[in-house]
Amino acid sequence: MRFVLDVSQVDNIKTVGVRGSNSPLNWENDLEMKPIFADSIYAIDVTFVTGYLGAEIKFVINGQFELQQKANRRFAFDTTRDTTVYNAVFDQLKTIKQ
Repeated sequence: MRFVLDVSQVDNIKTVGVRGSNSPLNWENDLEMKPIFADSIYAIDVTFVTGYLGAEIKFVINGQFELQQKANRRFAFDTTRDTTVYNAVFDQLKTIKQ
């Protein structure tokens, strides 16, 4: 699984992470994302070993969850590919087409 996050609308970024419902993600700690383009695009590759077909996630910047008082993001693993890619914009529910 590859998560790609557009953070270009956010200022003063110190940390970017993802949290979620299935291991290795959890809701208490960030899985730290790394900058691909500083101050605009962050990404992380995550290996899930699960019987689930998907998961729920939220992105976190500087310890603050996105989508406050809104539903979690949901995704399904693409079983036709080796790697599922999830492209998103911080604090917006829409996803970006590859």
